[in-house]
Amino acid sequence: MYYLKKYGIEGQPRESLYRFIGPPLHESYEKFYSFSREQAMQAVSYYREYYEEKGMFENEVYPGIKQLLRDLTKQGVLCLVATSKPEIYAKKILDYYELSNYFYYIAGANMDGTRTDKAEVIAKFKENSVKGSQFKQPLLEFSGACAGCGETPYAKLITQLFGDRM
Repeated sequence: MYYLKKYGIEGQPRESLYRFIGPPLHESYEKFYSFSREQAMQAVSYYREYYEEKGMFENEVYPGIKQLLRDLTKQGVLCLVATSKPEIYAKKILDYYELSNYFYYIAGANMDGTRTDKAEVIAKFKENSVKGSQFKQPLLEFSGACAGCGETPYAKLITQLFGDRM
């Protein structure tokens, strides 16, 4: 919270910062502190000074998440990350917590403040690509646990890519 001190913002309970979770930081600074776009981007820069060094590693993975990701990948589910956090940070965090290998693709914002809207990030997957198809509802699903069902993930993927034209 040291970065807020640079703007004379002190003494706020930690819980008041929870509203910053989710949307791009610069938007939250503009909305909650009435910062101009320029001030908001400077505040993001101050925030990143600490975040890059320590902040991004001061988290905990929820219990059971690693096992869930392991189970999903064993069943052939292609897991993707779409975040408004800068992509480079998302990759570093997932590497640090040894989770990267469970994700087929990781997409996020650019460091220059572009592609921060979640819809823009998801658009990076391109709807008709194998990566982008994972956001579509499959037209059929089978249990990945049944014997001899090695083709199941492929059948699911084909319906996501080609829909009812399959």
